[in-house]
Amino acid sequence: MKIEPEERNMIAIRETSLSNPFHSGKVRDTYTVDDNTLLMVATDRISAFDVVLPTGIPDKGAVLNQISAFWFSQTSHLISNHLIALASDRPDLDIPPEIARMAMVVKKAQRLDVECVARGHITGSAWSEYRKSGTVQGQSMPSGLRDGDPFPEVLFTPTSQNRLESGVSNSSIRISSSSISPNSIFVSAMMMPLDSA
Repeated sequence: MKIEPEERNMIAIRETSLSNPFHSGKVRDTYTVDDNTLLMVATDRISAFDVVLPTGIPDKGAVLNQISAFWFSQTSHLISNHLIALASDRPDLDIPPEIARMAMVVKKAQRLDVECVARGHITGSAWSEYRKSGTVQGQSMPSGLRDGDPFPEVLFTPTSQNRLESGVSNSSIRISSSSISPNSIFVSAMMMPLDSA
């Protein structure tokens, strides 16, 4: 007897339209559940080099949601996080199952409008900037690096979250020390040990 894999509609879900929209980002759509709780949906949208591509990848959102939930649970002893539950474990929310697979229920918190990137290797937008100027986020780098080479130590390269809307490039944004809050310093400190993982 031949067993067929589960057949599902393999269409990328790039847009969601639930009630009480709160925020829509490059990949995630967020909805208000109540005064203290949000529903965060990881869509199948693809973002590369700060551009949302016109096509999506089926099930990308569901996989991203599961990976995020896994790491939130694995690191909760180091730092508290906003995860309350996977939406698939909350039938009381009454959302379509194909969206529930892609979503998590989270605590509402004050947003830190900084994308915190810890870079162990030079690649992606860091590689593009390095090829043009020999820098990564304005920091001088040794000459002769190749795409994928490791940095001597992990670089913390925070950037503004609103650069996509403003059309400003990654390399032209530097977070000044006067704009860094105690919360972002804590985020930076928590990210640095990743080079030993």
